[in-house]
Amino acid sequence: MTIQVSDTAVPSNSSQITPPIGFDLGIIQNFQNWIDQAKSTLVPAITETKIPTSTAIPTPPSTPTPAPSSPPWNPITTFTSWLQQNQQTILTIIAFILIAIAGLIFILDRFRGELGKAISILLGAIAAGYLAWVYVIYPVFVWLTQNWIAVTIIIAALIAIVIVAWKKGWIGKPISPDNGGGYVPPETSAEDTPFDQFEEFIYGKNGYEFEEYIRKLFSDMNYKGVNVTPQSKDGGVDVRAYKIDESETRIDYIIQCKRWEKNSVGRPKLQEFWGIMTDKPPHPKGIFICTRGFSKDAEEYAKLKGITYWNMERLFEFHQKYYR
Repeated sequence: MTIQVSDTAVPSNSSQITPPIGFDLGIIQNFQNWIDQAKSTLVPAITETKIPTSTAIPTPPSTPTPAPSSPPWNPITTFTSWLQQNQQTILTIIAFILIAIAGLIFILDRFRGELGKAISILLGAIAAGYLAWVYVIYPVFVWLTQNWIAVTIIIAALIAIVIVAWKKGWIGKPISPDNGGGYVPPETSAEDTPFDQFEEFIYGKNGYEFEEYIRKLFSDMNYKGVNVTPQSKDGGVDVRAYKIDESETRIDYIIQCKRWEKNSVGRPKLQEFWGIMTDKPPHPKGIFICTRGFSKDAEEYAKLKGITYWNMERLFEFHQKYYR
């Protein structure tokens, strides 16, 4: 028995599938070719078919975001911000104002005695300390820390210059060749005069003690009712007194005391004193005492208004004559 294999071939690009032919052994080869033809025909078709994997969700239209509105104006917030931005400038102005107030208190002698000195010194020290720290000490400290090498060299050079100058006699007391190069003792001045001793006596007192001294001096001069006015309510008058003249008439006196070491009294002070003398009856006579004397304008005004004025020399005369 003979098995015959068919030579019929299945085209690879055919769109139809050719069924197997005959019942001989070639049917296997034909069936294999048919399977290959089915793969080449069906698989590309399936691959090219687009199957949607998901359904697209439409995007809603975007809504524009409104611009943020500015907060309402707040004066407290604005003022606080301004203070923070100008803090140093404001403190500097306050410091200068405190220094001016302290100077006025000290110069005008509005508060006499230890309390006035304490207030003026405290205000001035606080203000000057702040200004010195902000504008001098701290900047210098920062500069020193950043330039410590240069500072060390400068200090060493200054010390060397001072030592050389001291040995050469350029600074300090002059060197005397008569005492082996030692220092000449300071020249001693002549013995202090009684007036010099009196000045030391006066300037050794504070303002209140000076007023007490004037009270005792006028008591020794036979004035009556001599008393020092309270410091807080003196009305520009330090000492009050009166005298009985030959006609048995009472004459009241008001006395202004200025224990000044630098400035003399000017015309404005005497004008104020004249206003006190003529303010209320009985219009007293006035005696103005200032240890540093009076300006020319002040003396002319005092003579014009009949105000008695004493400088240190005049006070010394009465001290020698009456003080006990």
